[in-house]
Amino acid sequence: MYIEGGEIVAIPLFFTHDGNLKLKKEDHNQRFAFARVIEESAGKVLIEIFQKTGALEANVDDIVNSGLLMKPLYTIWSGVKKRRWKVVSKTINYNKIEDSSYNSIQLVLGGINDLRVWSAKDKSEKPITRSELHNYQLMGIYTPLQIEKKIIEKLALIS
Repeated sequence: MYIEGGEIVAIPLFFTHDGNLKLKKEDHNQRFAFARVIEESAGKVLIEIFQKTGALEANVDDIVNSGLLMKPLYTIWSGVKKRRWKVVSKTINYNKIEDSSYNSIQLVLGGINDLRVWSAKDKSEKPITRSELHNYQLMGIYTPLQIEKKIIEKLALIS
């Protein structure tokens, strides 16, 4: 399955208890979160998750203009491959630097005694302390189910 930067996916927020469920036509009016692919590299997909939630047919402009719910993170594309997540649109002429502020993305990697921030702009790494850790997103690769749970937790905090 080919993955393109700019693809927008709908992420269901209504069956996080079971990682094997698939979307059905009757689910389309349920509550979804929306994410956009920034880039794919070696099987991992960097996505940004928007604040907008709603039915599957939500307006794409409303989605991308709603702001980000959380910092970009990596996932695997099994959510789409297994028909749990659905590609609903694509940003026309997508440019990860302009459309997703790619050059400002920073992720934490390394062990607890060797924490480093990786910067997307120049692929550099710089050391950070444990106390700085809360300012960044971890570099881990999250499963679709983990992402759904993270979204629900974040939405609960802001509502």
